Amino acid sequence: MKTQKTTAEVALETFCEIARRHECLVEPFLLSHNTESLVKVWIEDMLCIIYTAQGAHLAHFDGASDRKYFQVGFDRKRLMNSEFCAVVVLQEDPIVFFVPAIKIILSYQKQQGRIQVKIPEKSGLPVYRNRVAQMDWWEYHNAFHLAKQSPGV
Repeated sequence: MKTQKTTAEVALETFCEIARRHECLVEPFLLSHNTESLVKVWIEDMLCIIYTAQGAHLAHFDGASDRKYFQVGFDRKRLMNSEFCAVVVLQEDPIVFFVPAIKIILSYQKQQGRIQVKIPEKSGLPVYRNRVAQMDWWEYHNAFHLAKQSPGV
């Protein structure tokens, strides 16, 4: 009997496929089947933690906005132990944001505990509720060239 793949397994496969298309060496490192489905990979000999997002959600449920955002929560300690972080958006045409982990930590240092982020569905859209963006996530869309540079870029 064929078992259905978990979200973490699909995200891992998607990430590896896209990274390899960008000529990166990728080696899966850890896939745990806990509630968060933690996935780590080695990419160009550097540790990368992978988070998933499934589709975009409306910013307001009262019909006031048609802007959609991908919502992701990051564990600060896990980010501190990785060189890179990838957000894999699982949808018909998958999206990967590949970011130096330190960039996320420094950009969201005012948040205590878990880092909660809303990424605009499309490049150029303002962030949630028109707040000043702590970082431009779309700058890191398929930014696998960073893996070929020194860590902490």
